[in-house]
Amino acid sequence: MTKKSFLANPSNKQAFINLLAEQMTKADIAVEHAKGDADYKICMSACLHAKEKPTAVVAEDSDVFQLLTHHANIADKDLYMVTSKQTVCVTTLAKKLDPLLSGALLFLHAFSGCDTTSRPYGIGKVSVLKKYAELERCSSIFMSPSSSKAEIEIAGEDALLIIYGYTTSLSLDSARVDKFQ
Repeated sequence: MTKKSFLANPSNKQAFINLLAEQMTKADIAVEHAKGDADYKICMSACLHAKEKPTAVVAEDSDVFQLLTHHANIADKDLYMVTSKQTVCVTTLAKKLDPLLSGALLFLHAFSGCDTTSRPYGIGKVSVLKKYAELERCSSIFMSPSSSKAEIEIAGEDALLIIYGYTTSLSLDSARVDKFQ
C-alpha cells in the first residue's frame, strides 16, 4: 500500500496523526490538535512558544508563511519556517519588512488567493504584492474593526480595480466589460 492511498482513508490518517502526536509528546515536543484548517492555530501557537525559546514551524504552505510573517513579534526569540527547500528566520524578515507591507500582508495574501479564498482570474500573488503601496488604503479599511460594511465593499471593489490595472474612478462594471470583452 502506498503512503498516498493509506492517508486517503480518513481513519488511517487520524490514527497516524494520533500516533505521531503521541511520539512527539514523549519526545517533549509541543503538540496541539486543530479542528479544520490549522494554519492560524499553528502560527499563533508558534508565536506563543517563540516568546520563551527559539521555535521552528515545519510546513510547505505559503498561508502559514504569510501568517507567521504577519504575527511574528520582533522582540521574541527567533521564529523559523522550515520547508524542504530552505529555512527562513521569520523574526529577522519581520524586522526588515516595510511597515506598510507588514500591515497589508494578510489582506494581500487573502486577496491574491489562499486556502480559504479564490484568487482573481489571471492574477498571481507576485503581481498583487507588487501593488501593495497602491492597495494600502484598501487594506487599512479591511483590517480596521471600525470599518462599515459599505466601506469594506467599496474598498474591495477599489482593490479589484487596482489589481487589474484600472483607476478607482472607474466602476467595477465598466472595468469588467473592458477586461473580458
